[in-house]
Amino acid sequence: MHVTEHTGNHLRQIIDRVQAATREKFPFVQNGLNEAYLQRQIKEGERDEQMD
Repeated sequence: MHVTEHTGNHLRQIIDRVQAATREKFPFVQNGLNEAYLQRQIKEGERDEQMD
């Protein structure tokens, strides 16, 4: 669990810095960096690509 939390903290820092530098907000961050949520987003994106 510690490694996951540590990695999550680094990812939050990276996202915060990129958002600040680009002044762009990433919608997936609004729901937090929840692994299950991010996995669902990836799977939905894959399904959308398959439909094209």
